[in-house]
Amino acid sequence: MVKVNEPSLWVEVVAPHRGEAFAACQWLIDELKRVVPIWKKPFA
Repeated sequence: MVKVNEPSLWVEVVAPHRGEAFAACQWLIDELKRVVPIWKKPFA
């Protein structure tokens, strides 16, 4: 369980150019959402 405003994911990417690094991060997060069953469930 992750509390509100706490980080839930840490991604580090090394690439020769910033655009490639951002694209790699976007691909990684999209794949994570596609493959791993993660749902946001609010708790009181």
